[in-house]
Amino acid sequence: MADIDTPRADGPETTILPSTLRYLRGSLLRKAEGLNDETARWSPVVSGTSILWLIDHMAFVESIWFVNRFLGEGEIPPFRTSDSLQQALDNYAMVGQRVDDVIDRTADFDTMSMGDTGNEAVSMRWILTHLIGELARHAGHADIIRELIDESIGR
Repeated sequence: MADIDTPRADGPETTILPSTLRYLRGSLLRKAEGLNDETARWSPVVSGTSILWLIDHMAFVESIWFVNRFLGEGEIPPFRTSDSLQQALDNYAMVGQRVDDVIDRTADFDTMSMGDTGNEAVSMRWILTHLIGELARHAGHADIIRELIDESIGR
């Protein structure tokens, strides 16, 4: 796995885009460091968004886009929230490895999706850009929630 501390600033998009996704994934996961199940489930908003939910959501979304939609493998399963923070972290690690493998095996980011995207096929480039945006938003949500939990910043 690429260094998650800093995304690549040079090289082709086949290096920069995946390293940015991995960096943002790491940013989200760092927000959970030191939390227990109760604080990971805590939500300051009516929607119920918590750090645990954000981790589960991003594992679900990455799996849908890269496995179900890009590769065309299997039906999209229903979304489920993990029973514990450790379960969510373990699941996201497994999904992250699978997603990284799919990306690393895709030499040409013009390669189109083989599964149902709800509209028309989309390229690996489009999926990466879409997921980078979604992961950046949710890492920001996790940053705010974590600051509200214990005032920690900059993780």
